[in-house]
Amino acid sequence: MLSLLHHTVRTLSHAEIASLMCLLRHQQERELADNLIHIYGRDQSHQDVIQVALHLHERGAPDDAGTLLRIRATL
Repeated sequence: MLSLLHHTVRTLSHAEIASLMCLLRHQQERELADNLIHIYGRDQSHQDVIQVALHLHERGAPDDAGTLLRIRATL
C-alpha cells in the first residue's frame, strides 16, 4: 500500500491529493490518510506542500493542512 501512496503522490494534482486525503478521512481510513500526509510532506517541494495545504484548508480540513505544513517545516 505504501508504494501505491508514493506513486499517487507523484501523479495527482494538488487538488486531487487534497481530495484524496479528505476522502480517506471521510471513509475512516485514518492510517492511510496519516501516511499520505507524511509521505507528501516529506517527499514533495515546499511549494507543492503549501498548495495542498491550501486546498485542504478550503475543503474544511485545517488540522490536516497544519499537520502537512508542520511535517514540511521540520525537514
